[in-house]
Amino acid sequence: MWWIVASAFAHEPGLSRLVLEPRTVRFSLSRTDAADAGTLLAEARILSGGEPCALSTPTSAASGEDGTEATAGLSCSGDGPLEIDAAWLAELPPGHRTLVEREGRPVAWLDAQHARITLDGGGKTAGQVALDYLGLGVEHILTGYDHLLFLAGLLIGTRTLREALGVVTGFTLAHSVTLSLAALGVVSAPAWLVEPVIALTVVMVGLENLRERPAVRRVALTCTLGLVHGLGFAGLLGELGLPKDQLLTALVSFNGGVEVGQFCVVMLVLPLLLRLRQSEGWRGQGIRWASLVVSAVGLFWFVERVVGNLG
Repeated sequence: MWWIVASAFAHEPGLSRLVLEPRTVRFSLSRTDAADAGTLLAEARILSGGEPCALSTPTSAASGEDGTEATAGLSCSGDGPLEIDAAWLAELPPGHRTLVEREGRPVAWLDAQHARITLDGGGKTAGQVALDYLGLGVEHILTGYDHLLFLAGLLIGTRTLREALGVVTGFTLAHSVTLSLAALGVVSAPAWLVEPVIALTVVMVGLENLRERPAVRRVALTCTLGLVHGLGFAGLLGELGLPKDQLLTALVSFNGGVEVGQFCVVMLVLPLLLRLRQSEGWRGQGIRWASLVVSAVGLFWFVERVVGNLG
């Protein structure tokens, strides 16, 4: 529990997307990165058959809620594999990753340690796409401190293993539903609204622990609040995009990755909390103070996000 709170003020690694088309290249940055996509795209080096491709001056525009997207003309005289030198990664925060797409399919992930790549012209297989998005899902839940703190708050208030399994299952089903619907374009909600509401769900779950509630009520509340978290997960996929010809594979794999990461956290935290439940001191004051800390952090996030949106 406490390691999650100690990490509460960290930020998720940034994400960007480079889309290669026959005569254009698009580069988009997520809202977590305070940078201009056009400036960074101008620094990119793309070669074909060893010959530098010409990039026109990028034009920038708003993308998503707070992100930016830049588009530039691409002209390659060489004949051969494309080479990309992602020079922009050196100017972005540590941990930033770039998804490279070609012909509507993901072909590579780039980071500061792997900023250069040669593309052979073929897209990734379904297995490669599945592994990529599975890893992305695991990474997102393990660095999604608001989701983790919400989950920890749920587990703090559980009294038995059966109740814990009930709330975790409810959370899983709820966020899987909204993640899938949002990723498929059935429902949508702006990030400026979703992110503060997620912070409020953290506040609510902490306050809920201050009073003894029937297990059924806790599961119902978890399902309701979990729907909001699914929209948050979908926001990441909205920024990165899903491969058009392997959409279902990527979506299922990403959701599976979220569940794998969530399972690891539950297996780490739940035994400790159930053991603490045997202590009278924990049942008397420990749960109360831990829940107040959860709510306090959630309230801080809520204010921070609202103020950030207004700014």
